[in-house]
Amino acid sequence: MNIYIFEGIDGAGKSTAIMAVEKFLKDKRVLRLKEPDGFFHHILAKAAATNNVSPMDEYITFWLNRFDLWMNKILPEVDSLDVVIIIDRSFASTFAYQIEGRGLLEYEKSFFFWKKQLISLLDRKNVQIHHIYLRVSVEIGLSRVGVRIPNQNDLTQFERRDNLQRVKAGFDLFYGPGYKDSFSPIEHIHIIDASKTQEEVIAQIRAEIAL
Repeated sequence: MNIYIFEGIDGAGKSTAIMAVEKFLKDKRVLRLKEPDGFFHHILAKAAATNNVSPMDEYITFWLNRFDLWMNKILPEVDSLDVVIIIDRSFASTFAYQIEGRGLLEYEKSFFFWKKQLISLLDRKNVQIHHIYLRVSVEIGLSRVGVRIPNQNDLTQFERRDNLQRVKAGFDLFYGPGYKDSFSPIEHIHIIDASKTQEEVIAQIRAEIAL
């Protein structure tokens, strides 16, 4: 079974890429997940609307959401032959947005510990995890999303250039050579130049993950 995790800053084109990949997988049963979702999204959206959320609140809520997704939605499907799982944001986003973006550097070790624990649940299964990092400059990302006002469906709090620059640096660090030994053998990293046209980006993704 394949799990595809799409990562990148706002404006990288994750939603567009995910919709395109879903079309190529029309002969499969696709389980599409997103962090945060459901109850956890409601909590964070409410807090974001009132500016009443701390970096630690975000960090803990995303991890609780992640445990829920992996234990209750992903693990029950790992032995299915016809299912493909697509996740919109996961581990790298927590590292980029909370560890680096929010400055929770002292929690880096715990982050990698819990990531390893979750991934290890799949080590003996026929599972391949593909990290698809849509890398794009902050300038292009900002030009694509424009200036948005947070609402109940938009948790973004990093669209100021200086904030988003820290987040992008976090993504580049996570998927760079410094952390390559922290990935399990079942994890594969695909770095996509998301500054190109939609057609070129989709073509590169298809080639990278052999769709």
